[in-house]
Amino acid sequence: MRLLIFVVAITAVSLPALSQAQSNPPLTHAQVLDQLVALEKAGYHPQDKTEYPTDLQRAESGAAHPNPPAGEGATNIDGTAAAGK
Repeated sequence: MRLLIFVVAITAVSLPALSQAQSNPPLTHAQVLDQLVALEKAGYHPQDKTEYPTDLQRAESGAAHPNPPAGEGATNIDGTAAAGK
């Protein structure tokens, strides 16, 4: 019985600490603007609402992976062609 009371007491005390540890801190205004600029560079236009969810998801994936893999016609930093390497 004492063990059960002890476990319940420890659980009740630790739950608030665990719930706060999992929360994300709020974004600052500058962080939100940086994210919006990155999405716009990736092709998202907030004014165009015709393809809203698809357009945003496409831009998010483009912003997450800004450099596509080297393919045909790609060049290296030194200007040499990447194809055939």
